Amino acid sequence: MSKAMFVDFPENITKANQLIPDKLRNDMYVVQTEPFFIEMMNKQASKGKTLGELADQLNLTKDNIMAIGDQGNDFTMVDYAGFGVAMGNAIDEVKKKPLNLLPSPTLKMAWHLPLISMSMIRPN
Repeated sequence: MSKAMFVDFPENITKANQLIPDKLRNDMYVVQTEPFFIEMMNKQASKGKTLGELADQLNLTKDNIMAIGDQGNDFTMVDYAGFGVAMGNAIDEVKKKPLNLLPSPTLKMAWHLPLISMSMIRPN
């Protein structure tokens, strides 16, 4: 199986996510990507793994990579990047890892976050 998706009302998805057996979680990459989605994928299929492979092909180190995410399927990508950013509307799992939090759920501000972190500009 390459991917399976379950779609239901958020309260049902939350319950279903808690009932997924550990055996299945060990064999598959299981993530709640929205309040109403659960995705199960091959363990080799994640945004973080793909970002790492792309970085290798481009001879980039993690320090040269910025990733922005808001949902469970973004966690591995944000975790991999040297400059991980959580959107303001991100789920708690994603907000816990990154060093940077984008206050509003918009990408318009994202371009200047690395400059702020390097003290090259001041935030408004």
